Amino acid sequence: MNSDPHGRCPAPGCCNPLPGRFSAFCAEHYFAVDLKTARFVIRMKIERARAKSDAVREHCDYQIAGYVQQALKTMKQPREGQSAE
Repeated sequence: MNSDPHGRCPAPGCCNPLPGRFSAFCAEHYFAVDLKTARFVIRMKIERARAKSDAVREHCDYQIAGYVQQALKTMKQPREGQSAE
């Protein structure tokens, strides 16, 4: 049985599972990326889930991948001595 049905966080070196169906990042990295981008990715994932055509789903996948990559490039790094635990 797969213990992470929604996938894994795409942040480099992170192996945390995604907390929900529309999540793009684990809880730790969700708060490290730009909030507008994180919310936009969630909205795009919801739009993709509601899409009736393959063309719309494909477009949403393309948009999601681009915004996730942009978010990873601009992700804030935790300060020394800080932990997400």
